[in-house]
Amino acid sequence: MRVIRPYLMVILLLLLFSGIGAPASAITFLTHGVEGSTYTDEKGMLRGIEKTGKRAFTVELVRKMMALLNQIQTFEVVPFKRGFFTVQNESDHALFNVSRKPDREKLVQWVGPLLDEITYLFELKDTPAPVLSLDDARKVHGICVRIGAADYDILIKKNFKNIHQNSSGAACFKMLAAKRVALVSSDVHSLKNKLKLAGMSEKEIRQTPVIVHKSQGYIAFSNNISKDVIRQWQNALETLKRSGEYDDLVEKYLLTE
Repeated sequence: MRVIRPYLMVILLLLLFSGIGAPASAITFLTHGVEGSTYTDEKGMLRGIEKTGKRAFTVELVRKMMALLNQIQTFEVVPFKRGFFTVQNESDHALFNVSRKPDREKLVQWVGPLLDEITYLFELKDTPAPVLSLDDARKVHGICVRIGAADYDILIKKNFKNIHQNSSGAACFKMLAAKRVALVSSDVHSLKNKLKLAGMSEKEIRQTPVIVHKSQGYIAFSNNISKDVIRQWQNALETLKRSGEYDDLVEKYLLTE
C-alpha cells in the first residue's frame, strides 16, 4: 500500500478546505482514440489497460486529478475533431490529450503538460529505399496522418503534397500494410497499440530518422471556465508530479515494455 508523503497530505488538506472541489457536473470531460488502450470496469468507469501507452496513461492520470478535485471520474469518448470543436463552442467542457500549438493557443485554456511526445515517420521494414530525410519523404507516393492531428498542418507547412488523412492511427497503418501509402506519422508512445489494432507486428515496420514534430499533450478547457478553476486543475497535476504518483503511472501505463 502506498504511504502518502507528509507534504502531499498537507496539499490534499489545503485543496479540500479551500473549496477547490467542483460540483460533479461542473465540467464534462471528453477524450478520444482510446480503443484498445482502455476498458470499462464493473462500475461502468473508463480505465486504462496497463502497458498500452499514452491513451491509457492519460485516462488514468486525469482520473487521479479528478479524484483530488472531487470530480466524478467519467468520460465521453468522441472523435478528436468533434471533441475539439465542442470544447471551443460549448461551455464547461474539457478534452484530452491535445497538442498545444500556436494556432490553438487562444481557442481554449490549457492544463499540462500531461506528457512529452515525439512524432516520427514509420515505413515498412522491407521498403527497398529507406526514407532518411524530409526530402525523401516528400517524394513517396503517400503519407497517412490521423484526421485532426497536428501532423497534417505541420507537414503541409513544410510543403508536403502527398498527405492522406484517415480516421485513426490504426487505419493509417492498415493503409501502410496494403501499400496504399509509404509512410505513417505516429508518436512513439501509442505505436504499439495502433499496430495491434491494425493487425500488424512491430517487426513489420521501421522507424525512420525523420521527426515530424515534438509536442506536449494537454487538457483543453472551454474558455468560459474561470481562471481559478483552471489553476486548481493545474495544481492537481503538479501535486501528482511532486508526490511521485505521476512517475508510477508512467511506469504502469505509458511504458509499453
